[in-house]
Amino acid sequence: MARRHLQKLSILVGTGTAALIVAAVFFLVWPTRNETDLSAHQAQQLALAFAPQLQQGDLVFRRGRGFWSETFSDKAGSNLSHVGVLIHDQDGWGVVHAEADDLSLIGGVQRTPLALFLNGTALRHIRRIQMTEVAREKFVQNIREHLRRQTPFDTSLSLEDEATRVYCSELIWSAAQHAGIELARPRDLLGKSYITIDDLFFSPLLSVVSAQPH
Repeated sequence: MARRHLQKLSILVGTGTAALIVAAVFFLVWPTRNETDLSAHQAQQLALAFAPQLQQGDLVFRRGRGFWSETFSDKAGSNLSHVGVLIHDQDGWGVVHAEADDLSLIGGVQRTPLALFLNGTALRHIRRIQMTEVAREKFVQNIREHLRRQTPFDTSLSLEDEATRVYCSELIWSAAQHAGIELARPRDLLGKSYITIDDLFFSPLLSVVSAQPH
C-alpha cells in the first residue's frame, strides 16, 4: 500500500510546483491507523443524532482514509485532515467545504450531505465559533457565496489571492475574516503563509459541540 501511494505522490509532483510544495511540506511517511471507520449506516445514524444540537456555521472536522487525508493528518497534532461548515437548507444539513481530487488536484467549494461527509471517517469533531449572531450571519452568507460561485480549489495554497481560490481551512478562515473574526494567525512555511487544520481546531474561539462521538 505504501508503494502505491508513493507512486501517487510521484505523479502529483510531476503536475507542477504547487504539488511539489504540498509534498515537501506534508509528506514524510505513510502512517498506520487503528481507528474504526464509520460505515454508511453508522454515518447516517450519527448525522441524525447530531441534528438537534447543530447550528448554521458550525465547523465539522474529520479524518478520512484518502491519500492526502492520511498525509495531512499525520502531520497534525489534532490527527485531522479536513474541515467544512454546516449549512441547513431544504435538503437538510449539509457541509460546505473546499476539496480537490487526490491525483488531479481539481476541485472547489461544494456541498456534501452531512452523513456522506462523515461516511468512512476515522475521527470527527464538531466545533462552534464564538461570535455574535450578526457575525455568524455574515460568516454563513460568505460561505454560501463561495458555494454559489463554486470557488475553485487553491492548488497554490496562497492566502494572497483574496479568496478567489481556497483550500479547506482557508475557506473558513477567510469567511471568518469577512465577518470580523480572527480565528487564527497564518503561519509561515517555506516562505509562504498558511492556515492549517490545527490552526483552526485549536483556536480559542471554538467551543465543543461534539468530540469524537461513537
